Amino acid sequence: MAETVTFYDATVVVSREKALLVELDDGEEVWFPRSQIEYGETDIEEEGDTGTIEVTMWIAEQKGLR
Repeated sequence: MAETVTFYDATVVVSREKALLVELDDGEEVWFPRSQIEYGETDIEEEGDTGTIEVTMWIAEQKGLR
């Protein structure tokens, strides 16, 4: 299993087949490819959902979030 990063109080702004545009708790909006989301701990998926999203450390680093 890949190392992951969890973001709390995140909101799905746009839900697409291959990615989610997520607004993080600091107001930053970030696209996360669905292939980089760990769905075991993630409880948001549809536009308007607010909750927790867990992504791979790799994508968090690529997006400058770590």
